[in-house]
Amino acid sequence: MKHLESFATRLISFAWAKQRYYRNCKSDESKAPNIVQFQQLMQNGLVQIEGFLTSAEVRAFLQAIPNREQLEAHAKVHPQASLYLVEEAHRLSEHFRSFFENAWIRSFAEAYLGSKAVSFRRTLNLKLDPNRLTSFGFEGFYHMDDWKHRFKAFLYLTDVGPEEAPLIYLKQSHYGWWRLLAEAQLYHRYQATNRGYATNPATAYLGCYFPHEIAELQERYSFQEHACTGPAGTLILFDARGLHRGSELKQNQRIVLVDHWTVPQPRFQAKI
Repeated sequence: MKHLESFATRLISFAWAKQRYYRNCKSDESKAPNIVQFQQLMQNGLVQIEGFLTSAEVRAFLQAIPNREQLEAHAKVHPQASLYLVEEAHRLSEHFRSFFENAWIRSFAEAYLGSKAVSFRRTLNLKLDPNRLTSFGFEGFYHMDDWKHRFKAFLYLTDVGPEEAPLIYLKQSHYGWWRLLAEAQLYHRYQATNRGYATNPATAYLGCYFPHEIAELQERYSFQEHACTGPAGTLILFDARGLHRGSELKQNQRIVLVDHWTVPQPRFQAKI
């Protein structure tokens, strides 16, 4: 009985915290730079925009990427997946800074998240060697990033087809009462740095779902799986509360810039 009382208390405390937090997250369609795309994001949790960069602009971005030797010296390297992760990518060049400080993306984020939205993490992600994946870890599971309002902008700098490790998203999984228990777990147990990384390895997989759980959710709620394929220059905007996962690089390379947005809690201080 005490266990049930404790569980109910924790759930109620989260419900109150969520209600207070979301007072600061007021979407405003009238402020969106594109109403149709904004409505797609609201409905599905995801919208894709091809041609956000021209071919010439893509080439300029690619030329600004550090070489392999520099990446291995300065990036976070995950050898099994051949994944290179460069933090603070806006500092690499003016080209990258132009993406992370893009006024159109900022206006979209503020329309979706509210006027208090901040960009809190800016990365360059590179998958360079196909078929190197032996242990996928967190990225391979469908997961929600957080209980707090999250928004991500992915910019493909290479063509991404089914074999080039596209982002996989479950449309319309970014809202609903079914999320409440998982969100409460994240609220009470998940501690993260101001960059969004778990501080305790024991809780790093909170928010993840096993394949059989995903199958049940898809059957119950008719969530549609969507592979985010597109040519270089494609911009993908998605609500990172929705269930999403990475996929394996089977050919070529995949290079993407990722801008992370949220509405901070009062104690959170963005460091960019």
